[in-house]
Amino acid sequence: MKALLLGTLLLLAQIRVDTFDKNSNRTGYIIVDPKTGRFDEYDTRSNRKGYGYIHPPLGPNATTPDDVEVFDRNGRRIRTDKGEKR
Repeated sequence: MKALLLGTLLLLAQIRVDTFDKNSNRTGYIIVDPKTGRFDEYDTRSNRKGYGYIHPPLGPNATTPDDVEVFDRNGRRIRTDKGEKR
């Protein structure tokens, strides 16, 4: 029972975002951990496609991230986007 409760608490700390193509077909989902700024991307069969980081991590007072780093499933950097500070 404790493991179930702990797993539920861990899931509540993360955000799931479903992704779709331009024809409204589901292409997968992204799991975001707002505390650490890490996100993981998955296809429709739950195979991990890649991951990345949002710097600084999103929080209650965050407006825009300073930059976003994206990596493929093998850890190779795909891109880094620098955000604009407001």
